[in-house]
Amino acid sequence: TSERRCACYGSREVAPTEVIEGAEVIGGFESLTESEAFAIEYWSLGLYKLQLHPSARELDGWIACVTGGDSGIRRATCQALHALGAHVVVADLDEAAEMAVAADLGGGRAFGIRCGVTDEASVDAITMACIERWGGVDILICSAGIATSAPVEEVSVQDLSIDFNVLALGCFLPTRAAFRVWRAQGVRWIAGNGYQQERARGGPERVSL
Repeated sequence: TSERRCACYGSREVAPTEVIEGAEVIGGFESLTESEAFAIEYWSLGLYKLQLHPSARELDGWIACVTGGDSGIRRATCQALHALGAHVVVADLDEAAEMAVAADLGGGRAFGIRCGVTDEASVDAITMACIERWGGVDILICSAGIATSAPVEEVSVQDLSIDFNVLALGCFLPTRAAFRVWRAQGVRWIAGNGYQQERARGGPERVSL
């Protein structure tokens, strides 16, 4: 607006006559145009529209797969990723639990899939589901776990083998499957899940176990 226009004095509310009289003292009064009045009147509507389009979140557009995401801290991990904008795949042996977690997340950015992390075919099915549904995998959280609780002299080799398979093989298989997708996506360096990806000088990338 021009210097001749006047709407108020500071933050103090004034009568229209005061505004006109004050403006005349400094050179004359001129009303706001219709478009200017509309912009002032409907500023709250503009703010509302801005709220409908929030700023991008940290993981908007990212695809995260969480194994063992049915409860506890693993479920909280799914919730945290989803809150940051990620699409979340909840993979677990308990089909009912994983579906419940995905339904709770909602927003069209989550689904559950049954998976046994010690079975290669089951693990490969996770990555294929991610690719078919959303086009890839960006984040892998291996949180499926098991714990045998017994006096050490009573722990059998079978018990130890089950623990090892879930905690070690159950981490390796999803990580290997994810690395295959990451290479196809063109990702050059990722570290996580206990496996460190290194670059050999002058040679191919390798994984140190």
